[in-house]
Amino acid sequence: KILHIVDLKRLPDVSKIFTYLSAGSALLLRTLSMQTFYTIMTSYGARMGTAVIAAHAIARQCSSLEALVVDGLAVAAQALVAMYVGKKDRLSARRLCRRLLFLGACAGSVLGGLLFLASGPITSVFTTDPAVIAEARRAIPLVAALQVPAALAYIFDGI
Repeated sequence: KILHIVDLKRLPDVSKIFTYLSAGSALLLRTLSMQTFYTIMTSYGARMGTAVIAAHAIARQCSSLEALVVDGLAVAAQALVAMYVGKKDRLSARRLCRRLLFLGACAGSVLGGLLFLASGPITSVFTTDPAVIAEARRAIPLVAALQVPAALAYIFDGI
């Protein structure tokens, strides 16, 4: 058995809990920052009307889809960097980090460029309302421009 009932009766080691909390603090801060940002933006959009909030939803879907694509690089970064660090091969780990950051910037550029160029057809997939389309076409270039820094943030999260 992996878990015994007696294990549930012991109190956890507080020093280990703080070690885990400090290791995950950057991820916690990033997640809280993103959720706070989305909450504030949704709040402002809701005050501006239904077309703006609908456009916000479209822009957020595009951003989320692109984040999932780049997150694949972050997962690879995490596994590969951990492997090299475990082997005490810091030079290879650094080279890999630079390569993955470059690939992240390239992926962000390509995805942002495609989103910018295809903003019309993408918006039309979600709605036929002219007011929503107009608002989404205003929002999507900003989402497209943020893809490079977002991709780099995901890669940094992995390394």
